[in-house]
Amino acid sequence: MYKLPNLITSSNDFAFDSTTGTSYSLNSAGKEVIELLNKGQGISQITDYLISKYELDKQETHIEVVEFITKLKIYGLTVQS
Repeated sequence: MYKLPNLITSSNDFAFDSTTGTSYSLNSAGKEVIELLNKGQGISQITDYLISKYELDKQETHIEVVEFITKLKIYGLTVQS
């Protein structure tokens, strides 16, 4: 499981890193991924949620979720629990 303990999302699709003061612009799906990660959801659960909400292709959605989490890791925003 991944957590983003220092990343706060806003209602207007921004995320704010409270340790660095950096802001990130997100789309609504990116915001939802961050919120679901912080609720303890795993990649499969997040993928299934996005598929049901947005009627997306399962394989493509899974790849995009993994890529998004990888980018969060690159930016040093995730903590694996």
